[in-house]
Amino acid sequence: MAEKTYYWLKMPKGFFDKHYMKILRGKEPNGIELCLFYIWMLTESVDHGAELRYSEKTPYDAESLAEASGFKQELVAEALKRFERLELIEYSKDGTIFMVKGNEMIGGETAAAARMRKHRNRNNVTECSDLSQNSYEHIEKDIDIEIDKEKEINKESESAIVYDFEKAWSNTFDKYPKKTAPVKAKTVWLDKLRDVIDSNRPDVATLIYQATILYINDYTEKHPDDEYYRYIPKYSDWLVNECDYWIKELEKKKKEIS
Repeated sequence: MAEKTYYWLKMPKGFFDKHYMKILRGKEPNGIELCLFYIWMLTESVDHGAELRYSEKTPYDAESLAEASGFKQELVAEALKRFERLELIEYSKDGTIFMVKGNEMIGGETAAAARMRKHRNRNNVTECSDLSQNSYEHIEKDIDIEIDKEKEINKESESAIVYDFEKAWSNTFDKYPKKTAPVKAKTVWLDKLRDVIDSNRPDVATLIYQATILYINDYTEKHPDDEYYRYIPKYSDWLVNECDYWIKELEKKKKEIS
């Protein structure tokens, strides 16, 4: 049984002084309620990668959001219009609501990861994880990439280096312009690493990073007017449908250079 994951919403100091919060707060006679409903939407999205959806088949609408939140339907309908106008929410093609500011404020951690972090802090050491199949599957289920991988330097030495998978993921996802569904994207990224033997995982992580850069550069060249990257897929979808193609393109370019 996988351990429970705890999620949080971190509001920065001065949150209510943000221009969009001031605009919402100043809308009479229901400005405070608009702010409260916006915070409710943020808290509801923390365990779904800043996304809101009623079910896999059905997106939220004003009526279902009102029923779920306890706010009046008229206020919810008004709020959705204002939030979209202030670029606080976006709608995907399937109707999923994405909380644009959400990724900046939400996070999560499994109970196991919290214990591990506290243990490291107490001992002031970096521990290497055992990347056996069972331990890796546990990490994959908890979407916890605190993985340290020992790698043999040469046949005559038993010394090892640590590959930082968490940093590799962060660097890769930071390069992708569309930050939608980061939790799902992280899961797909992990699946791709799990499909190869332990010793090759750092190399595959590097290839995915380079292929991502290659794709973004190609997209930018072909769509110079799309400065907001409106037509690129979610990164999770890109990893599933296009990543392997761009890795092959990357390898072709490397061969051409060599």
